[in-house]
Amino acid sequence: FYLADPVMGDNGKQYQMFSDELLHGMKKLTLRADVITPNLTELCLLADENYDVLVSHNDSSDYLGRIQSICEELIAKASVPQTVIVTGIITEENNEMSVTNLAVSKEECKSVKTLYTGMSFSGTGDLFASAMFGYWIKGVSIQEAMDKTSYFLQDAIREATIENIPRNQGIPFEKYLSRLL
Repeated sequence: FYLADPVMGDNGKQYQMFSDELLHGMKKLTLRADVITPNLTELCLLADENYDVLVSHNDSSDYLGRIQSICEELIAKASVPQTVIVTGIITEENNEMSVTNLAVSKEECKSVKTLYTGMSFSGTGDLFASAMFGYWIKGVSIQEAMDKTSYFLQDAIREATIENIPRNQGIPFEKYLSRLL
């Protein structure tokens, strides 16, 4: 079982170490992965999509459908049956901001939405991918794994926001680890 987390950028910006060579290598690696866990920026890079154009539709009713279509295009190119889990998609509905994680495979599309606190924190995508991987190894369904993983992370993210923890310090997840059991 191979999970690839294509670390290349966030919030529409490429990380400082990004290069065309890195992108080419990530595209090759992710084609062979059973699961890939890009954030929206990384999904756009892998699929040669324009991030700014895509997120300009974040308040439209078909926004998640557009993202699902991009995932399906990647899945069609993969050399193995694949699931793409896009983490940290910020959506707006009825003037309420949410964070959606979207899992797409050939068989299904599942999502989980939590309240957006107005901040994002380094490492939350890694924690999400790690917990999801653990649940899958145990045979838990995608939807249940996403629900449990979101439950694990939501209060740690809320706490980091309230305490104004600097973005790059991550979230205080340790005291919530028992939620993974």
